[in-house]
Amino acid sequence: MNAARLEDMIRHEPENTYLDFKMIEYNKEQNPSFLKDVLTMANANIEGEWFIIIGVKLFPDGEREIAGVPSLTDAATYQQLVADNIENELSISYESFCIDDKQIGVFTISQCGDRPFMMKKDSGSLRKGDIWIRKGTSQRRADGKDLDRMIAGKLAGTYFEGEISARFSDSKKDFISLPFAKKLLYPSEEKHAEILKAIELKKRESREPSVHELSLSKIAGQLALGEFNYKPIEVLEKDATTVKKDYEKNDLYYLYETRACKFNLELLNEGDQYLEDVSVEISIPRMDGLNLAEQVHTNPSGSLAMIASGPDIRTLKYPKILLGDDQYKIMVCIGDLRHHIPSTVFPVPLRIVFTSALAGFTIPVRSRIFAKNVQTWIDKELKIVVEG
Repeated sequence: MNAARLEDMIRHEPENTYLDFKMIEYNKEQNPSFLKDVLTMANANIEGEWFIIIGVKLFPDGEREIAGVPSLTDAATYQQLVADNIENELSISYESFCIDDKQIGVFTISQCGDRPFMMKKDSGSLRKGDIWIRKGTSQRRADGKDLDRMIAGKLAGTYFEGEISARFSDSKKDFISLPFAKKLLYPSEEKHAEILKAIELKKRESREPSVHELSLSKIAGQLALGEFNYKPIEVLEKDATTVKKDYEKNDLYYLYETRACKFNLELLNEGDQYLEDVSVEISIPRMDGLNLAEQVHTNPSGSLAMIASGPDIRTLKYPKILLGDDQYKIMVCIGDLRHHIPSTVFPVPLRIVFTSALAGFTIPVRSRIFAKNVQTWIDKELKIVVEG
């Protein structure tokens, strides 16, 4: 695993089937606990690698303390412990990793295709022949269904070995050209200009001599005021200071629904077998001049009939956008990927807006494909070219 991905996992991911955090190293008295943790992960119903992070305390609210480890026990000590006590053979490494100027330890468990793994002999509360499994953050003894799955997997004995292509739905290629948004004029800016004009007209009107009968110029002024005609200057001046907030929804709808580029991705399984339980992680860099909608924005000026009909179905299906320090991340579950049939990645196209500052730039869009029958994951990189 590359360092950036590992750091991201340590800082942001919760404990789950393939990830566990420990504040301190396992000592000799904790050998049974260590063996149980390795055993449960190796038998878990996912493929890839599993990680036990040493020197990090995870709190119930998701916050974490990176305490570090003063010195790491030799990896060979743990590897020998696993070899002496767990059957069948698996791979386990223990390496140092530096984060926030602190050393932490990272156990990586891999090559676990030869399930079920079981105890060779007694150790603490563990008994010879014990088979344990991890689901989420819980550990339990494997039951009959778990064993059937493991044996079936061993009999099938094949990981996906075909090719997967990722591409943009519109271009059918791994790149696409999109324009930047020209001359953005937000509804709040238009309304602000109208309010200032109304204030100017009212002030000019107040300076004119009072007459009982309306002159033609005064009638024309009132017509120009429109909706602001009956608002006093003090109210309009206040409106001018709050218009940005008052029209926030209008601005978001304008930006992401009328001026944004909308795009989708698709995967094509070019192999001869299904890709099972597929999920995709998409990463797009966060940078000045690039705005990615976090939801579908409905028109706040819609008709009563539209409002009464309930929320736009697109808002319910728009993928969840996670904001990292320097990346937008989108995780989508697709299900089984049949061979030779393109599958759309997002139920609703993403909305993205580029400003002129990015004209001529190439934006990387990285996709990481996970599946039950893929040993690790599949990385694909696509590109958005912002038209100059």
